[in-house]
Amino acid sequence: MDNGEFTKTTIATGFKTSFSILPGAASPGFVYAVHPKVTSTQQERPYILIAGDGTNSAFILTPNGTTGFGYNMAVLKNIGGTVGAIGLGDYN
Repeated sequence: MDNGEFTKTTIATGFKTSFSILPGAASPGFVYAVHPKVTSTQQERPYILIAGDGTNSAFILTPNGTTGFGYNMAVLKNIGGTVGAIGLGDYN
């Protein structure tokens, strides 16, 4: 097993929890890396979906450029309640 070195990189911050006893608890929720289209090589960086959990919203991160870890974040949907997970499916 390879015990190589890994570097932590933060790509999104500023999630505001709507309710909680502790600051920052319950936000963000689960994270999903998805490709908006299927290619034979999947060389493109994935989009990242974030279940906001206590933020009451779901978010999408889209690649900013072709290399590195730059992403643009936007609200995908304001649910008005807890977003613990995002349902994913392939309709092809």
